[in-house]
Amino acid sequence: MSLRALAKQSLFCIPFFSDCFANARNDNFKIRIAASLCPVVTEMAQQQNDLKNSYHANASGQLNRHFRVGGNPYNKQSKGFTLIEMVIAITILGIVGGLSALIINRTVDGYDATARRAKIHSGVRLAVDRIAREVRHALPNSICTYNGSNCSNSANRVYFLKSTDGGEYQVNSGNYAGGSARAPLPVTPATATSFDVLSTNSLNANANDWVVVYNTNNSAIYSSSSKRKKISSITTKDIDGSAPANDIAVINFASAVSFPGHSPSRRFQIVQNNVTLFYLDGTDLMRATSDFSTPDTPIAPQLLLENVSALSFSYIAGTQQRASVLRIDITVTVNNETVHLVHEAHIQNAA
Repeated sequence: MSLRALAKQSLFCIPFFSDCFANARNDNFKIRIAASLCPVVTEMAQQQNDLKNSYHANASGQLNRHFRVGGNPYNKQSKGFTLIEMVIAITILGIVGGLSALIINRTVDGYDATARRAKIHSGVRLAVDRIAREVRHALPNSICTYNGSNCSNSANRVYFLKSTDGGEYQVNSGNYAGGSARAPLPVTPATATSFDVLSTNSLNANANDWVVVYNTNNSAIYSSSSKRKKISSITTKDIDGSAPANDIAVINFASAVSFPGHSPSRRFQIVQNNVTLFYLDGTDLMRATSDFSTPDTPIAPQLLLENVSALSFSYIAGTQQRASVLRIDITVTVNNETVHLVHEAHIQNAA
């Protein structure tokens, strides 16, 4: 029914409730009276209310279409998201990504630092083991740490005589069971051009190597030849009169020689015709040989280790109760990574 028709019908209701309106105290009570007396008025009011709600709904829909990406925010079936939600999501992802990159970067840096230290330590260990291995074959009491004035103080260079072989020498005179004459070691005042080796018939020695007997000083062995004699040749001798005829070795000298004294253990050592030298040249650890007269002057140096920032050799002479000790204190620095190693090499005292 249209509003015009409803208005016409409502004219018939006016005489019946005009008196009631006059006596009503408020508007709400008047509306209730009108609704109870005339259903037509009620229907008109309902249509007006529906029209008003429809207008507001249309206006709200237009606003939502202007301001939302996905539709009405109060609609449970909406699948869109707002710009604020997008910004929050991007921010959270950025924070998580940054923290993850920081953790991964620190892990990789830690691995690289560990690998660098392991490489440096491996190089230092190889160099120190090389020195210790050669020093263990040093002639007893021949190790000298040099600091520019003498060979008794700690310094960044060390030199020594390397022993290649040794054995027991003959001390008795007379003849062997087979009839051949014994050749004892010549000790002052006696002199001789050879002596017999009792411990073997084959020596790791060559002409121009040196025989040393009972060395007790780490400086005199270089400056004086009284305790070392140069070998001219090595032969063999038959001592039992039967084959084979090479029962023992004989060390020969070019001329008559004499040693200053006997060894308590009747031992001798064979040393090479040069000195072994380890020293620090700037930041390089070098190995070289040298002459007896200038043992601290390198000849034909070879690089052993680079980036050495500190190096010290300390020698502690042995006694009857303990072995001699060479203490090696070395520090290597590469790209702010530092490795410090201290090693003690023990040297035999048997002379």
